[in-house]
Amino acid sequence: MPFTSSSANKNNIFRVTVPKEELFLPVVECATYTIVQKAPLLVPVICQSPKGLFQQPVQAKHAQLECLDVKQVLANCAKRSKNTLKILLPGKLKSINSCKITTTSLAKKHIPLPEKQSTIAILTFSYRLELTYTDFLGNTHTITKDSGPRRQRVLLDTSSGALDVRLQLTCFLPQTSCKHLQAVVAKWHNGSKAGAQNTYNEKYYQLATWPAPW
Repeated sequence: MPFTSSSANKNNIFRVTVPKEELFLPVVECATYTIVQKAPLLVPVICQSPKGLFQQPVQAKHAQLECLDVKQVLANCAKRSKNTLKILLPGKLKSINSCKITTTSLAKKHIPLPEKQSTIAILTFSYRLELTYTDFLGNTHTITKDSGPRRQRVLLDTSSGALDVRLQLTCFLPQTSCKHLQAVVAKWHNGSKAGAQNTYNEKYYQLATWPAPW
């Protein structure tokens, strides 16, 4: 029976394969490398008696010295790279609802070179991008994309100290939206947090500082 016959197409389901839409999302990877070293700091402690209502002010005297452990910055530098992620969309894109980095994995390596008075710092990291969008039929889709292994390497002008690394990942949307939706900040030193900036949200990962193994 010819394919064009009306009875030939009865109760048949035809699947038409259409090419998927490609979306390119650039991610800017900015890492700051800092070599720090602990150093003692002597701070004078001033003791002063409380002044009464009719008493003359008492001259302050140095009672003792306190020793504080502080971190001295020996060297630092920054490096920026760009990674463009290609995402295949099963439906025609109408609007992007959200774009965020959900998972980040980091590892660093500190290689002092005493003979050259320098240090090689190597940062290996990866992350996952999660995109939520709406197609022209009103359906909402969520797609994830792995960055794959990423790597940076820098040379610092010191052979001593411990390495601190701060990594900031910023995801840019295509022309449908010119705003930064989210940035992920991975910080490799203790105790410092900052609030979200106006243009993007920040998420911090607190990791212990690795001292030099040599």
